[in-house]
Amino acid sequence: MNRLRPALPVLLLLGSGAACVDLTTVDPGTRFIDDFEDGGTPTWNRLGPWKCDNFTGGGGQDAGADDAGVSDAGRASADAAGASTCTLALETPGDTSNHALKSSFTLDNPPDDVRQFGSEIVTRTIDGTVDVTGFSQLVFSAILESAPPPSSPLPASGAQFYAELGCSMFQSDPLASQSVPYTLGAGWTQFRLDLTKFTLINTPHNQSCLALVDSIHFAVQPGPAAGASTGGTLHIDSISLQN
Repeated sequence: MNRLRPALPVLLLLGSGAACVDLTTVDPGTRFIDDFEDGGTPTWNRLGPWKCDNFTGGGGQDAGADDAGVSDAGRASADAAGASTCTLALETPGDTSNHALKSSFTLDNPPDDVRQFGSEIVTRTIDGTVDVTGFSQLVFSAILESAPPPSSPLPASGAQFYAELGCSMFQSDPLASQSVPYTLGAGWTQFRLDLTKFTLINTPHNQSCLALVDSIHFAVQPGPAAGASTGGTLHIDSISLQN
């Protein structure tokens, strides 16, 4: 007479090794930083509210909107002088969405033509740092446009648009950046920036910074001649980390 064999214990089957998964290779999926549908606070709850700031000083340095006029590792707020300003606001619609974020700015270049200057949109971690080395791309949509007349426009060539990841624990090299290949005045464009191509100023190695990120910046540096003034608007939407 045939008898049914008793089923192997579930734990024994799971422990056989046939279905083992290497957790170090698991794709973490998309990390949505902000789609601006809930206002000015990022979707990712590790990050604080977005701010805008105009700055002078060396490139690749961290600056804060709350530090007006105070040097921070080489970059200082230009808003305290009163001539340079920026305003941050939600706008409707965004890039295939209900809302986006925009910063309208005016800039007066320092007369020495030595210090870099520009305007940025920035968010900082609420506490501690975040590790983004598990992702391969920073993805976002943007528009960069000149201020309308009578304001002086952004230069047709020479203005630089950067995405930047701050790691202020490294005081001598606190910002990994990558140039964004924008077209001035174009409509919404999605950018996919390879995280391995974010570079530091003083070292070719960026992984230590990417493991200790405490701010995310989108910065415009117009680069006109000494003493010149200019203005524009930067629009940002649908920011995420992806693989």
